[in-house]
Amino acid sequence: MEYQIRLAKEADAKAVHDIYGAYVPLDYVTFTVDNPDIESYSRKIITTLEKYPFLIAEDSTGKVLGYVYGSALRPHDAYQWNVEWTIVLAPDAPKRRGIRWLVKQIGTDDGEPQTPLGLSEVIGEWQLSGGIGICSEISK
Repeated sequence: MEYQIRLAKEADAKAVHDIYGAYVPLDYVTFTVDNPDIESYSRKIITTLEKYPFLIAEDSTGKVLGYVYGSALRPHDAYQWNVEWTIVLAPDAPKRRGIRWLVKQIGTDDGEPQTPLGLSEVIGEWQLSGGIGICSEISK
């Protein structure tokens, strides 16, 4: 299966809503009681992209398989260069196909992607550093 990573667009809000919403009633990991509406996700994509990457993983048919976005770790000045990463894969995303690995490579210790896919072109001017923490399995 082929897939690509690209910048999110406002039109991706429904897919992001649906993917996140699949986890809300099933587990405590989201820390969310109710899934926000699609308009909320649209605003989140727009405001996130003002300062951080918001990336979409999609298959060759355009189906969204997951997403990753950065946000401020803490509001304090001392944390201005730290980024917290959130990675969410669709429950039906193909397993063991390297999607999570690909998304994890976006932020590496030296700020350079370590994949042959030219992710630096996708993320443009953002300087990323540090690792991305992710749950290997989401279950009760």
